Amino acid sequence: MDRDLVDLLYFPTGGGKTEAYLAVSAFLIFWRRLSFATQYDGVNIIIRYTLRLLSAQQFERATKLILACEFIRQNQKNLGSQKISIGFWIGDATIPNSIDRAKERHKFLLKKLNASNADGKKAINPFQLTNCQWCNSKIISRLLETDVYFSVGHRINNHLQSHCLNPKCNYNESQGGFPIVLVDDDIYHKPPTVLFGTVDKFAALAWKGEATTLFNYKENRKPELIIQDELHLLNGPLGSLVGLFENVILSLCTTENQKPKIIASTATVKNVAAQIQGLYGKEARIFPQYATNSDDTFFSKTLEESKRKYIGILPTGKTTVMTNLQLLSALLYARLEIWEQSQDKKDADNFWTLLSYFKSLKEIGRFSNKISSELKPLVQQLQARRLKNQGDLTYNYWKLSYRNIELTSRIPNERIKKNLDKLEIQFDGSLKNHKAYDLVLATNMISVGLDVGRLGIMIMNGMPPNTAEYIQASSRVARKNEGLVVTMFDPFNTRDLSYFEDFVQFHKTFYKQVEPLSVTPFADSALDKMLFTLMVAYFRIRFGRGANEMASALLEGNFKNQLRTEILSLFTKHPVAKEYHLSIDEKLNRMIQDWEYKIQASKKLFYSLKFEDDVKKRLLIPVAEKNSEDEPRVTMYSMRSVEANAEILIKQQ
Repeated sequence: MDRDLVDLLYFPTGGGKTEAYLAVSAFLIFWRRLSFATQYDGVNIIIRYTLRLLSAQQFERATKLILACEFIRQNQKNLGSQKISIGFWIGDATIPNSIDRAKERHKFLLKKLNASNADGKKAINPFQLTNCQWCNSKIISRLLETDVYFSVGHRINNHLQSHCLNPKCNYNESQGGFPIVLVDDDIYHKPPTVLFGTVDKFAALAWKGEATTLFNYKENRKPELIIQDELHLLNGPLGSLVGLFENVILSLCTTENQKPKIIASTATVKNVAAQIQGLYGKEARIFPQYATNSDDTFFSKTLEESKRKYIGILPTGKTTVMTNLQLLSALLYARLEIWEQSQDKKDADNFWTLLSYFKSLKEIGRFSNKISSELKPLVQQLQARRLKNQGDLTYNYWKLSYRNIELTSRIPNERIKKNLDKLEIQFDGSLKNHKAYDLVLATNMISVGLDVGRLGIMIMNGMPPNTAEYIQASSRVARKNEGLVVTMFDPFNTRDLSYFEDFVQFHKTFYKQVEPLSVTPFADSALDKMLFTLMVAYFRIRFGRGANEMASALLEGNFKNQLRTEILSLFTKHPVAKEYHLSIDEKLNRMIQDWEYKIQASKKLFYSLKFEDDVKKRLLIPVAEKNSEDEPRVTMYSMRSVEANAEILIKQQ
């Protein structure tokens, strides 16, 4: 019965949702190995996220759990002979998706590290694994001070194997390395226990026949648990496409004796029943359920006072940029006072790194140019007025020019992990020699997934587009210790003005004021974009015709009618799809018919080919290559590839 319900972990930000579903995951891994001694292998759990920053940070936390589980397995005789492993299934822009590409990136990494005067700082680790999550040793390091060259904890032959450089670690090279799979080719070859990735990656199932192993690995049990973190991000176009494709995922995880369990989590959601029904076609159950006292659910208690304080500022007579500079200079000076008044100078660490949130890249670009030219002189002037501009005290602002980092979409994927690691550097109490960063410029990329306990102060430059993002973004600070959020409102924005005028009441009840979300998975536009993609993915995996040269197999036996019947049956069970049944039927018939015409027009049809001159022999058409809006065989590789770029020519009279 519980498989027909979606359990939603609904806790405030920082309330322990990740720890809760990771604990459930560990329980399932061990239960499956104890209960099914010969069928436990393959993918047990699918954990999905929506943003690359979120997935990068949460992957580290999940990896710690998997290494602990594998350590227990190694010391117990009844938990199976196969490793408990985790696979990072994400886009090629973040991690190389093929062994050939991984070899290229690995070779380039070694070249950078072994160049003359190499210090390791400019070398980017392309595999997102920078530290051992067991002993915290670096994956790239000089093992001895006398070493000329760096050692790298990655080895590539036919597969990528990562290991710890610490000879005493349980996961060093002699012990077989980490049970972590980072390259798609390796994930398909030996599916991991936990498949960890982004929701949009699942569209690749239509393109990758090898992905069949994720659901049908050597006749083992199928994935039994699907975890969706930050459910509130599945809205709009992305949520609609995910909700449509989800019918296939759930079907591929279902047998006569087995149904997958779905657990979702979020801190900010409204109208959750309608959203979950649109995404999964199931009813929602919120955990923990409220009993007689909403402030004490046994699993959680409401604190008397929040550790996070909010201050609102409305600039008048000054531009927002100038006010921001004045505000930052005051905060950078204030941290110096905290440092002076602290007995243990390390206590200032909680307020040393300032996190500044902007609504757009345009605003960040405008502000970042002023750090050296205007912000630095302002802090210098402020300290001079207060007679605190002598000796070591000047180091409070001296290195501002290069001790700031960005967390935005314009930062290359491989540098995001490096910037996250920089945020963990603590202030050691020394003004002159410390390595902690002063300023972080960020956009909504940090709204979820940034979990750095030392951050205690944040500036919100204007109200984000919705209340959920405001709550999520401002919750990046004061997660462990007390902290401060300063919200600077725009005096020329009526919405900002209304929040400022009702500041106290709004912040007392802002969880109540989260806007409802919209998911329309069976709208015509969603069907046009995703129906053929999910149909091909279903055919390749369910019918066992995954090999690239098997695109003509549609006409074998009764496959054509069987495919149509089974796809329709997926939607007839969905409570939201009833009114769209005729539209689905019509579009499905057209797509199958076009597939059939394509088979008849070519002697041998492939799902995909690399060369443009083989267009007549390939079934799948990427979004970027579609010739018209009516092209039925357009296939999405990612659920974020909603539209190709279009040129607009404006004719003037």
